[in-house]
Parts: sequence; C-alpha cells; structure tokens
Amino acid sequence: MWFLDETLEEGEFRPLTNEEIGEFLMSEKTRIRVFIILGMMAMLPPLAIDMYLPSFLDIARDLAVSQEKGANHLSGLYLWFCSRSAFSGACCR
Repeated sequence: MWFLDETLEEGEFRPLTNEEIGEFLMSEKTRIRVFIILGMMAMLPPLAIDMYLPSFLDIARDLAVSQEKGANHLSGLYLWFCSRSAFSGACCR
C-alpha cells in the first residue's frame, strides 16, 4: 500500500504522487464518508435555526438579556454556518 513505504526512515515523509492521491480519493469507502459528512453539514444549519427561532424570546428572557443581544447571537450563528460552509467548500475542492 502507498501509505506503508518501507524505504522511509522513522518520522520521514514524502509527497504523494497523483496516482496515490487519486487512489485514495476515488475509493468507495472514502466517497461514502464524504457524502455522509457533507449531508450532515448541509442538514445542521436549517435544523438548528428551526429549533432556535421558536425559543428565541424564551432564551432572551431566561438569560436576562434584551432581544437585541439575542439577535446578535442569531447573527453569530448565521456567520458561523456561512464561514464553515465556505471553509469546507474550499477544502473539498
């Protein structure tokens, strides 16, 4: 296997060749894992927003903050999801 290279010393690394990268990325197991992870990442933001919005006023009341500060938290949640999607999109390229 390409990741068990006996010619290398302990702690020594070498760059992967294009064939080795293609072999790893095109394996069935890897494609299924990526599909599941991306599906879960696409599912999480709508689910979180749907659970968050109905309890928006209760959260603000329980934490003794104004609705404006609660809205800032919601904005931060949107920014987190957007930045995570932008980063993971760049990684999957």
